[in-house]
Amino acid sequence: MSKNLIIITGPTASGKSTVAKLLCKKYKKCVRLDIDRIKHFVETGFKYDNSVEGKRQWNLCAENVIFLTKNYLKNDYTVIIEGVLGSIVDIKEWKMIFKELKPKYKFLLFVNKNQLNLRNKMRDKKVQLTRKDIDRHFSKFSSEFYKNYFEVIENNNLTETVENIYGR
Repeated sequence: MSKNLIIITGPTASGKSTVAKLLCKKYKKCVRLDIDRIKHFVETGFKYDNSVEGKRQWNLCAENVIFLTKNYLKNDYTVIIEGVLGSIVDIKEWKMIFKELKPKYKFLLFVNKNQLNLRNKMRDKKVQLTRKDIDRHFSKFSSEFYKNYFEVIENNNLTETVENIYGR
């Protein structure tokens, strides 16, 4: 759809939000669509699992991401979609976004598991994940789907990562 669309995903504490926020500052008109914020439009009852209801809610989240992205792109904004989408094993929501939006730039930010654990400990206690959750995230983002559909960037240096993405 547009070269003004950038998607950034990766495991928790990989630097998605920080990179997206820094990247936004480089554009005259830019919107950061944080998938967590969109997901949290649902105040109560969100299912993070593969139940029928959980899948329906993740699908609705993806539909809302698509709607908002199209609206901002139509109004000449650069859009950065960032976050984790879908349950741990299901990737159909990403495929739906790819089909509808045809993004040129899709990045998977990655750091080694020890670095993820260190970064996670530095986060606010309310958003810290357990070691088991980090292992699950690390495993999910090491899958073939993510390696095949996203360009992997080792995010060991924020400034370099931002410049790498912006320079495309």
